[in-house]
Amino acid sequence: NLTLDPSTADPQLYVSPDLKSVRWKAVKQQVNASSLRYDVMASVISHQSFNSGKMCWEIEVVEGGEWWGVGIVRESANRNGPIVLQPSGGSWGVQRID
Repeated sequence: NLTLDPSTADPQLYVSPDLKSVRWKAVKQQVNASSLRYDVMASVISHQSFNSGKMCWEIEVVEGGEWWGVGIVRESANRNGPIVLQPSGGSWGVQRID
């Protein structure tokens, strides 16, 4: 079970109190500036980290689902400005865009 780290969440992502789910809203939250926080890409990182092994996540997309993504990032991956999901940039993911 992953728990999400609100200090990394884009201001438009609202992390649930139990840290298990996230919801996008058009209105940005007032949050502290941080180099850990995504500032353009609607992304959030989990508290847990991994350096090897096989991982599996089950996700549920509700309320629209026109765009979503799930993936992994290196701790050193860029979190500011536009993000491209590619291994050379420190991230790998799958996404759906309608």
